[in-house]
Amino acid sequence: MSWQMWVAFGILIGFAANLALFKIGDIAWRLQLGSAFIPAVPLLLGIYLCPESPRWYIKKGRYHNAYASLVNLRNTPLQAGE
Repeated sequence: MSWQMWVAFGILIGFAANLALFKIGDIAWRLQLGSAFIPAVPLLLGIYLCPESPRWYIKKGRYHNAYASLVNLRNTPLQAGE
């Protein structure tokens, strides 16, 4: 259940960022909302440009490789085909 640890860690970092920015002034709420955008951009680029993802294989027309990648990500070949 390490994903729960990372979710809790993300909540902690978000709370710390809001705590650091809340006394800035009238612009504080914009900075608090905008701070969530900073880690989202590299994550979005990493997901889109990941060369071994099934989405990338399908985009390149390599459907057999996309299925093989899905089989590696799922428990059974049946789940990969759904």
